[in-house]
Amino acid sequence: MRVAKFLIITMLSGALCSCARPTVPDGISDATHILSGIERYPQIGPEYVEVFLSEPNFQFKTIGIINARGMANMEMYALRGLASLDVKSALGLQVAGEKEDLTLAMRALKKEAASIGANGVIIKSNEQIQIGYNASERRISGVAIRY
Repeated sequence: MRVAKFLIITMLSGALCSCARPTVPDGISDATHILSGIERYPQIGPEYVEVFLSEPNFQFKTIGIINARGMANMEMYALRGLASLDVKSALGLQVAGEKEDLTLAMRALKKEAASIGANGVIIKSNEQIQIGYNASERRISGVAIRY
């Protein structure tokens, strides 16, 4: 009788646990920088980094180059009901990705710029790269500035 109760409780707790959605990270993002000059600046918060699509019309100082990338987690989209990725890709539909890749890459870009004290980044290149079957990532390069 005790064994039966244990099995029933174990099965119920397992069923309850399997109903919960697993935690899946949003994806992969990272960034690197190359400093120019010898002057160093204190870190700031990423929320204070401004992104420019072209060179601003005010004085600024170039302090480095930032390279960032972002790749959304395909598993995350499968959990949201986009399990048939091959079919959607074959139909030419945008699948899991470009917007989320951009968000991840921009987050990494701002975080890296903030770590070297840049309060702005001028975007020099922004492209979506196919890195495998059903997989792509956003790559962004920019000039880190202070103004």
